[in-house]
Amino acid sequence: MTPAAQDAVDAYYAYFNADVLASRDPTHADLSFIAKYETGQPRTSTQQAFASMKSQGRAWRGAAPDPRVKVKSVLSSTVVQLTSCLLVDRSDPWEQFTIATGKAVPVPAMTPPPPYLLTIFMKRNDGGTWQIYDLLQNRGATCG
Repeated sequence: MTPAAQDAVDAYYAYFNADVLASRDPTHADLSFIAKYETGQPRTSTQQAFASMKSQGRAWRGAAPDPRVKVKSVLSSTVVQLTSCLLVDRSDPWEQFTIATGKAVPVPAMTPPPPYLLTIFMKRNDGGTWQIYDLLQNRGATCG
C-alpha cells in the first residue's frame, strides 16, 4: 500500500471511531472530529445528523460495525478512493434508540437489505490532514 493510501485509510478509521464514540452520547459529544476529518457536503451532513440526534433525544448502542475499508484507487499523492462495507454484529447490533425510553428506533425494511457499498473520496488538505470530501452509497446493491 502506498503511503498516501495508508494515511488516508488511517484518517478514515480515526474519523469512523470518533463518529461511533460521539454517536453513543451525541448530547455530550466532542464533535471537533467532524471539522478535522470532513469537508464540504459530508461535513454539513454529519453536523445535521448530530443536530437531529440531539434534538430528537437519540443515540446509538451495540457493537460498533466493522467498516471493512479497502483502497479502491490512489488517484494522486493527495487524492485516494476508499470503499467500506459495514459488517454489523448480529448478536449485538448497532442500533439507534430513543434515550428517554430506551426503545430502538424502527428501521423500515429496505430492498435489497444493507449493507451497501460506500465509496469514500479522501483528499489531503493544505495542512496535511486527510479529509472526506465526497461519499457515494450504492443502495441498489448489497455488498458482502
